[in-house]
Amino acid sequence: MPDLRESLTVAAPADLVYDLFADLPRMGEWSPECERVTWRGEATCAAEGAQFVGHNKAGAVRWMTQGEVVIAEPGRHLAFEVTFGPPKIARWEYLIVPGDNDVSTCTVVEEWTDRVRR
Repeated sequence: MPDLRESLTVAAPADLVYDLFADLPRMGEWSPECERVTWRGEATCAAEGAQFVGHNKAGAVRWMTQGEVVIAEPGRHLAFEVTFGPPKIARWEYLIVPGDNDVSTCTVVEEWTDRVRR
């Protein structure tokens, strides 16, 4: 069960919203903590198994995390696990649900699970 769950209806189609979330190198544009993300190895996009490095900052403190995409269903569902050293520290998950009567809208559900306290 996630520690945080928020949802928001967006005036944009589900595919477009998914593409924004799945473009992990853009994370720094909207995250208060993550400054940027870089893909690792051969990865160039959010696909299951793709790995990345998160470059983070809070005040004067900077650190890097490792991440791996664990679910990548275009237009619908994106999830990734984040580690700091060997232990998993968090799971981020985004569910995108197209509008029932209007495909130009969708509902985004963001979930965050704290792996440190588990």
